[in-house]
Amino acid sequence: MIRIMTTDRARDRFAKQWPRAAGLAGLFVCALLANGCQKPSPPPVVEAGGTLTLNGAPLPKACVRFIPMFEGFGAEVIAEAVTDDSGKFALVCLGTNGACVGQHRVTVEEGPLPREASGESARAQMMMTRYLQGLPNRPIPPQYGNVAQTPLTVEIVPDKATYDLKIQRRP
Repeated sequence: MIRIMTTDRARDRFAKQWPRAAGLAGLFVCALLANGCQKPSPPPVVEAGGTLTLNGAPLPKACVRFIPMFEGFGAEVIAEAVTDDSGKFALVCLGTNGACVGQHRVTVEEGPLPREASGESARAQMMMTRYLQGLPNRPIPPQYGNVAQTPLTVEIVPDKATYDLKIQRRP
């Protein structure tokens, strides 16, 4: 004997089984996504700093960035510092003094402008021009400000804290 369910009976049976099947499928998808999307921990941050010179002279008020060259991490693990008047810098990464252990590309750009030299007004633009013209040992060669073009690479290791950077202006 062949048993044929009526439409109402089939609908009732489906309605009773659907939530459980959908819940199990949802748990399975969540488990797959959670396992595939876990981000590894970043490498340890160790103390790192040094002195930046351009053609042998200190480069003051320049922004130095150590950009890690490892997979799975972005801007959150970039170490950054602004040089003082003697070109010295102390990097900071993830809110900690230092940089992540590993290979880095290093960029060098103008540091932050003073507040009065920021903005688009004619006065701010004039102040910015005067400020930049007053900085010693300028201009910074543009290739050092581009992560794809910078020739500077540094390997941060746990047992070394000083990394002196020497950049050159092309004749």
